[in-house]
Amino acid sequence: MLRPNKPPPLFRAFPSFLVATCSFTIGVCGVAKVGMAIPDTTPTVAPTPFTAPGAPAVPDAVSKANPAATPEIVPTEPGSDAEEITPTPTPPPKPLKVIPKVAPLERQEIFGHSVKGRPLLAYVLGEGTNVTVIFGAFHGNETNTASVVERLREYLKQHPETLAGCRIILVPKVNPDGLAMQQRVNAHGVDLNRNFPGSWQPRVRRMRYSPGPRAASEPETQGVMQLLKKYKPGKVVSIHSPFHTMNWTGERSRTLAFIMQQYNKYPTTDNIGYPTPGSLGNYCGRVLQIAIITLELPIESASLSWQANREALLAAIAHRF
Repeated sequence: MLRPNKPPPLFRAFPSFLVATCSFTIGVCGVAKVGMAIPDTTPTVAPTPFTAPGAPAVPDAVSKANPAATPEIVPTEPGSDAEEITPTPTPPPKPLKVIPKVAPLERQEIFGHSVKGRPLLAYVLGEGTNVTVIFGAFHGNETNTASVVERLREYLKQHPETLAGCRIILVPKVNPDGLAMQQRVNAHGVDLNRNFPGSWQPRVRRMRYSPGPRAASEPETQGVMQLLKKYKPGKVVSIHSPFHTMNWTGERSRTLAFIMQQYNKYPTTDNIGYPTPGSLGNYCGRVLQIAIITLELPIESASLSWQANREALLAAIAHRF
């Protein structure tokens, strides 16, 4: 039987020798010319600039393009050793929050000084056009009247909704010198509620009612007149004691007394029982044509008087002529 011719041992080993030779040639030159050209598939990695030991490497191109960016390493394909550096953009700055201006709930105003130089303080609350002025302590021995005005002030600050459309000017102490000395009159011995122009008279029924040498001779009286001129209130409430009544002057004042009476149940009158020339009631009601109530508290604690008159005072503040 014929057997196929086998190549000699030298030729049988030639293919392995050729493969080894080609592999050596590809490794050294990168090109093998055996039958066809073999493309170069070795990935190209950009050189990494020098960085200090322990510091993260940041490519130069990224650093120059966006110095604030933090590089993020993203593989080009799964299992690949090559890496692509993608910068994370810096988020835009948040816009500044604009806080609107808010008018203060209360501001303090000095509208004059007493005979002894004590400041005459008014507390102005609200910015509306419905203006009310409330006075306390025209007479220094009526201390509960100042306390009621102070309690009203604190209530209004705690309940700002009551200020809607309103402006309230509170004067707890018209006569601070008299309060300090615990006497009805001021430091000159003048009854401030007999010192206003319009119905002022020089006659003296008793020294405790001294009207002063002339109308508006006292700095406290002058301060009150300036305050009324500045704010032009539609209503005034002057708190006194101890007669437990509401004295009104003029028809508009009568309406206001009726409104307040629905809450405090006080009797009302247009005649306190004796002449009051030079009083604030006559000056406001007849000269300025402003509705005014002289609210006379009974002899009781300031706490009870406040409880009895809180709603009445709030009703007076809210009423608009």
